Amino acid sequence: MSSTKELGGNLKSAIGSKGTVGAIEFCNTEALVITKKLSDTHHVELKRVSDKNRNPSNKANEEELQIINEFKNSLGSGNSELQPVVKVSDEKMIGYYPILTNGLCLQCHGGVGEEITEDVSAKLKELFPKDSAVGYAAGELRGLWVVKEK
Repeated sequence: MSSTKELGGNLKSAIGSKGTVGAIEFCNTEALVITKKLSDTHHVELKRVSDKNRNPSNKANEEELQIINEFKNSLGSGNSELQPVVKVSDEKMIGYYPILTNGLCLQCHGGVGEEITEDVSAKLKELFPKDSAVGYAAGELRGLWVVKEK
């Protein structure tokens, strides 16, 4: 999905130039900007959501939580090839695309005191005091990209 590539590419660049702590600042200020730019470019409503959100604006609603749980159940049954879920609501298509963690994600979304270092943990607490987006392992479902026709 192009949104994952766009955000991931920018994040890798930020980590490379500023380190992980600096990349957290980047995510705090730029992730929603990049998402908005992609929404405008593709003429869709685009957002990231999670059951364990970092940013309050990324909290999954009931329908999104149901799809997150379906994806988690599928992963738990050994299915590592998750397919997007597409639904129609008010005559508009909505796509739900799984976001899986990888090794790079764990620098900020892994275990505190394990993959997440003290300085990274401190910056996360400073910028996201209600953060619950930690404790993931590689290959786990981190959340969803939700794409809705305008």
